[in-house]
Amino acid sequence: MIILKPIFSVVLSVVILLSLSSSTPVSVFANAADNEDLIFTLSEDKKSYSVSSANKEMEGELVIPNEYEGLPVTKIDSYGFNSTYITKVVIPDSVTTIGSEAFNNCIELKEIVMSKNIEYVGNWCFNKTAFYNNEDNWENGILYCGSLLIEGKVDFEGTLKIKNGTKSVADSAF
Repeated sequence: MIILKPIFSVVLSVVILLSLSSSTPVSVFANAADNEDLIFTLSEDKKSYSVSSANKEMEGELVIPNEYEGLPVTKIDSYGFNSTYITKVVIPDSVTTIGSEAFNNCIELKEIVMSKNIEYVGNWCFNKTAFYNNEDNWENGILYCGSLLIEGKVDFEGTLKIKNGTKSVADSAF
């Protein structure tokens, strides 16, 4: 047994080094500020992280961190928080991408503090949320979140005017 400990340490060190030098993303589990588990995945270029939930029972407020292990968190993964019970999400300005259905079916999600630097949002990102279902959040048949146009009403007729300052339009918004 005593001899196996040093061998195990060497093998574990080699596995860790190989995973860090490979081009495939590495998932790391960490605790969020509210003690809910998040999964951080290192990007292929090893310059940023994406984030998703490791706990589908997650509830309450979710604050996505600006960075993880000294690198920016720039993406929320597709299906990342789908069907969780969060009520509010704060998306920092480091996030530029939100994957498809990232918050889909989060029926309790009623408040979204959006990054000012969003460049891409996948389809149905906030579909079936309390935010989406609240008619007060819709302007002339369009759902906005900050400077992001999330969706247009399917049954909309007439001329559609996108408001000034809109920085991005989600996939499949119309």
